Amino acid sequence: MIARALRSLRNRVLPRFTYRYEPFGGVLMFERPALLVTGDRAWMRSLGLDGGARWKGTEAEASAAIPRMSAPIEAHLALTNACTAGCSHCYQSSGDPMPGELGRDGMLALVDSLADAGVFHIALGGGESFLLPWLFDVADRARERGMVPNVTTSGLVMSEEIARRCTVFGRVNVSLDGTDPEGYGEFRRAESFPKVERAVAMLTKHHKHVGVNTVVTRRNADHLEKIVAWADSAGLDEVEFLRLKPAGRGSDAWWDHRPTEEQNRALLPRLLALRRRNPRISLKVDCSFAPMVAALGTDPEVLSFFSVLGCEGGDYLVGIDAAGRAKPCSFEHDAEGGNKIPAMELSTRWNDPATFPEYRGYSSAPPEPCASCVHQRVCRGGCRVVAKFVTGDARAPDPECPRVLEWRRSHPDSPRATPRLPILGFG
Repeated sequence: MIARALRSLRNRVLPRFTYRYEPFGGVLMFERPALLVTGDRAWMRSLGLDGGARWKGTEAEASAAIPRMSAPIEAHLALTNACTAGCSHCYQSSGDPMPGELGRDGMLALVDSLADAGVFHIALGGGESFLLPWLFDVADRARERGMVPNVTTSGLVMSEEIARRCTVFGRVNVSLDGTDPEGYGEFRRAESFPKVERAVAMLTKHHKHVGVNTVVTRRNADHLEKIVAWADSAGLDEVEFLRLKPAGRGSDAWWDHRPTEEQNRALLPRLLALRRRNPRISLKVDCSFAPMVAALGTDPEVLSFFSVLGCEGGDYLVGIDAAGRAKPCSFEHDAEGGNKIPAMELSTRWNDPATFPEYRGYSSAPPEPCASCVHQRVCRGGCRVVAKFVTGDARAPDPECPRVLEWRRSHPDSPRATPRLPILGFG
């Protein structure tokens, strides 16, 4: 199936793209349509592209192991920790600026460094990046360097002037977890909901690609239909569902607000039904939901083709905080174990085995039940942040994966089968 799709794409007149060579071949990034394609060396050559020295050794040798990109595909860049939203589940504990924030000039230099490394996308956020008078300087620099800047916002400081300038972004997503003040106010200030509605209305007047980011919780998991319907009526084109993470202030909210096992198992069927009823809206899940998607028996090749992958931290993805510290993902806040490095050193330290060891080492020697799971190469053991928070071990399987829960119930004496507190649902 994948080969047929690549041949079909190759035989068409391709829209404008940027590319990067990899040992196995290369990566092409299209903005419109939004598409990221990996191809082998022969396919790259068919497009008139030759990796030269990057293609040392045979292609079989380059593809023998679980592939690691030569640089991140995407960087999540927190421009500031400052924010006025006060969300109780904020994974950054945003509020006041953090000590040592890089500021405008430091962030521009960092953008240049990421472009030199071959990064394709930069997801700008915070905190609330629209509080910064130089946000658009960073976005413009990313464009100048061939990268696509996207941005996520609370929407609370949006204005008509700001909305008009947002055309520089490939996409603007607004954080929204409910469709009325009560639902929105589960973690956020309920009185802010009208501001979010106005922000969405302003953005959709000036930008074709506006969506919402929704954190899935025990409360809203059974009402995702309302969120998708609201997004459709508001003229949005995407809803991205994010898993609640035990990071920052979210650590305090996680135990009481995470979905139950029943709700996690129902997520994929619910989203597929929603997609059929709302074909105009793109529905996405973040990488931490991969165990819930894979557990229903979806073909691993299909998941790989559509980039439904588990933890992408330290491989396809890198997080960078406002002080310029790179980490495998935005939700990782542990300074121990080599999981934070200076972002300006990213290009020279990316291939260092000591960089992000808790994330990168999992797929090479996964424990059970991941070791014998057919989805291991795409699921990648689920979310490292959740695993570390619940079990104390970042190299443990995701404790909320339905397959892990089944294995745990059948192996009650295994040390890895006992998290700090019981998992909700199904006994």
